[in-house]
Amino acid sequence: MNRAAAAMARHAQVVAGNKPASVAAPAPLNQQDRLMLVALESDLYRIKEIQSHARRNEVKKAELLPRYRAYLEDLLVSSQPRTPAIIVRNLIWAIDTADYDWALRLGLFAVAHQLPTPEGFRRDIRNLFVGDMATAALELQKNSQIVIIDWLFNLEGMSKKWDLIDEVRADLYKALAQEYERGKHYGTALPLYRLADKLNSRVRVQRAITRLEKLLEAQNAQPA
Repeated sequence: MNRAAAAMARHAQVVAGNKPASVAAPAPLNQQDRLMLVALESDLYRIKEIQSHARRNEVKKAELLPRYRAYLEDLLVSSQPRTPAIIVRNLIWAIDTADYDWALRLGLFAVAHQLPTPEGFRRDIRNLFVGDMATAALELQKNSQIVIIDWLFNLEGMSKKWDLIDEVRADLYKALAQEYERGKHYGTALPLYRLADKLNSRVRVQRAITRLEKLLEAQNAQPA
């Protein structure tokens, strides 16, 4: 079996093994799809050989994401999720490299089509997408970096009806709450902190809850 055939076989196996019963099979692969899947196999091997995580992300941002961008734009416009492996892998790379607008587009597309996650990933596409985005936001906040609240707010709104792991939704609520607190919207932040704590007591927001309760109590006690 040559390299191209091997890539096709792996792609078919992943799709068949992870595709929900309610989702129709994707359209047949064309020549470009096959070439891109072969390229993905090569790129994944290349990334695996790089030991530095920082260097991996540099390669993803400078070389890999641009390589697939036009191809993926065509899939999104035509609403054809023919190559889940490429779509989901680029979603992961976009989050890794802080391209959150592109990640949001790919993630919503992947969820809408219930795409399978790569082999070795335990979470389904909804929890992988939201979980990784929330984790990225929390990491930015931890390092005192700016989080664009628009994509975070949109993600929370769009995922309201999704069946998410409690820990994933708790992280999303915490990330949102921290952004609202940073913007001094304390009355909005406090309920989100409480929701996060209710879903996952290990999310570490108890101090924030106490802090905002005291702050809001003091503000309400001030004469008008």
